Amino acid sequence: MIVDTSAIMAVLLQEEDAERYLEALDRYAPRRMSGVSFVELTIVCDRRDNPIPAAIAEDFIRDARIAVEPVTAGQIAWAHTAHLRYGRGRHKAKLNLGDCFAYALAKEAGEPLLFKGGDFALTDLAAVV
Repeated sequence: MIVDTSAIMAVLLQEEDAERYLEALDRYAPRRMSGVSFVELTIVCDRRDNPIPAAIAEDFIRDARIAVEPVTAGQIAWAHTAHLRYGRGRHKAKLNLGDCFAYALAKEAGEPLLFKGGDFALTDLAAVV
């Protein structure tokens, strides 16, 4: 299973649907995240309006045993394809850079994606929940 930033933030912010993402993290293994998505997560946490410090997010990734995967040449190609098909200004999914790399890892690995929101639901990826 590939994990997107949006699912992690839902858990860390204790949003009303956080339990569904925690259950998925419990149920599926291995759990992996793109290195670009990890950077996106820490950037989101470092915003002034966010109450979750990046260190808390990093601890969660470690404790949940989510492997942070380096970017491969294949993922770069898939991320570019994701942008062309589903990127902001091109498609209703409006994928950003971090989203494109979550998409890329899921495509390269042939694994479903754990995410929150409607953006990835508008793509050709399999969803975990």
